[in-house]
Amino acid sequence: MIIVITVKPRGDILAFALNHLFEKEESDFMGSLWNVLLIAVLATFCGRAVADTCSEATQDELVAKIVDDFGLTEVHDSQNVPYQTLYSQANGEAVGQLRVWQGADVKKLVALSVRFPDPPMSAHLVVAFRARDSKMPHFLFDLVETPKNLSFLVDLLPKSDLAADLATVRRLYAGLEPAFLRADQNPDFTQNALPPLFKVFLSPFKIAKTTDSARCQAAKATIHSYYEYWSSQELEARSAPQTAVRDRYVRRQLFSPEIDPAWGAVDSLVGKDVGASLRAQFQ
Repeated sequence: MIIVITVKPRGDILAFALNHLFEKEESDFMGSLWNVLLIAVLATFCGRAVADTCSEATQDELVAKIVDDFGLTEVHDSQNVPYQTLYSQANGEAVGQLRVWQGADVKKLVALSVRFPDPPMSAHLVVAFRARDSKMPHFLFDLVETPKNLSFLVDLLPKSDLAADLATVRRLYAGLEPAFLRADQNPDFTQNALPPLFKVFLSPFKIAKTTDSARCQAAKATIHSYYEYWSSQELEARSAPQTAVRDRYVRRQLFSPEIDPAWGAVDSLVGKDVGASLRAQFQ
C-alpha cells in the first residue's frame, strides 16, 4: 500500500505553525522533517513563492517510479478520487490530501508534502514499507526546501538490532557504503543535527544533510542511489514472527507525537481524530 499526504497551509495556518513552535521546548522540536519545516519558517523571510521546486519534482518522480517498479494500484474513495482530502478544522478549507496505493513487495508508501507560500517553502517525506515479517528495511527520505536551502534525510530503516545482526548488515547495508561516503564527504553538504532519541530508529548509513537549494540535484542523486540499491535487493524468505512484532512497536514509536512532537501541529490543523488516523497509516 502507498499513501501520499499533501498539506498546503494558508497564512493563518502558517501563524499557527509559528505559535506551535514557540510553545515547545528546544529539545522537543529539533530534528525531524516536520520540525525542520517549522524551524525553516522562522529562518526564511524573503523570496518568491515556491512552485515546481526541485524537492517537489524529486518526490513526484520517485513516487511514480516506485509505483511503476513495484506495480502498485491506487485506492480511491467512494467518489473515485484520491483516498482522502484533509480539511482545516479552523475554517473547513481543504488543506491536504491522503493518497493510497497497494502492492505486493512494497506494502505501503507514505509521502507527505507540505507547502507554505509565505515564506516560501516546500517539504516532503516519503516512506516505502516492506512486509513486516521480512528483514528487508523500509526506505525513507525527506526534503525541506526554501529559496536558499535544502535539507534532506535518506535511510533504510532497520528491521532488526543491527549490532546483534551483523549478517543483515553485511547483506543489506554494506553495499551502501560507496553512496554513503560520497554524500557524507561532499563538501557542499553540511551535517544536520538530529536528536539522539530520533536517531535510535535510524541506521548507521543514514544521510542527513543541508545544502544550497541550487545543489538540489546532488541531493536528488544521493536519494536515488539509496533507492536504486534498496529496490535491487532480493526479498528473503519471511522471517520469524518477532520481526513483525518489533516492526509494529518501532513504527508506533517513530510515528508518534512522543518522538516527533510536530504531530501535535497536524492534530491542531486537521483535528486529533484525523491526525490519529493519519498516524495509523504510518504505524
